[in-house]
Amino acid sequence: MKSFIESEYEIHLDDTSSEYLYFTVRGPKSNYDIARRFWTQVKSICSDYSFKGVLLHDKLMLVDDVSVADYYALATYIAEEFKGVKLAYFRQDLPKLIHFAETVGLNKGLGSGGVFYTLEKAKEFLLEN
Repeated sequence: MKSFIESEYEIHLDDTSSEYLYFTVRGPKSNYDIARRFWTQVKSICSDYSFKGVLLHDKLMLVDDVSVADYYALATYIAEEFKGVKLAYFRQDLPKLIHFAETVGLNKGLGSGGVFYTLEKAKEFLLEN
């Protein structure tokens, strides 16, 4: 496992699957700025690999209030940066507007992606043809 430590979060990468890169993000809190930074870093790390999919397991302790506009902007950014990548987002306690962000991302051209309540469902999604 590879780790990338920043002041506000840590990213851990398990690159043992031939089908997808498995990222775990940990930290005390998240908000729009922190999320934008870690998604940018995840994309940068991905550029060093040949991969079909990305699993992001969000283990950030607290999600600060994020506005609808922030979710829209973040989902649009993720859709642009991960276009053509099968993307699964998993968090046990999903934020209330996450399905709005999922819809925006898919409508903005993400292609194949989803928000999942269980880690197993996220992995199954990434392994589907």
